[in-house]
Amino acid sequence: MIELTLILATFGITDLLTKQNGLFHIFKKWRDYLKRNQPKIGDEADDHDWELYNNLYDAWEHSSEGHLSELFNCHFCLGFWIAGMVAVVYSGIFDFNFIRYWAAIYGGHAIISRMVYRND
Repeated sequence: MIELTLILATFGITDLLTKQNGLFHIFKKWRDYLKRNQPKIGDEADDHDWELYNNLYDAWEHSSEGHLSELFNCHFCLGFWIAGMVAVVYSGIFDFNFIRYWAAIYGGHAIISRMVYRND
């Protein structure tokens, strides 16, 4: 029963951070902050604009904001790390069962995520 609680906690935390606005839109503001500097290009761009875009996007993608923005937009990616933190908190870092808990918690999270977000 405790494993189900840990799975639901992982799903809930991940869902809050990746999909929900939160109180005073705090989670949305965080995601918007991470996306703020993402390069954008219009529909009527020429070859020079695309070359500039690709250079800017590569720089953004390799920045901390780029990596975090991608992480906080992916329910499965962030869920993996949240499951790891939940497993460590539950079992302790020095108990190597946390790896087993991590895998089990993330597996349950992934199943629930696939059922809830089928069309994403």
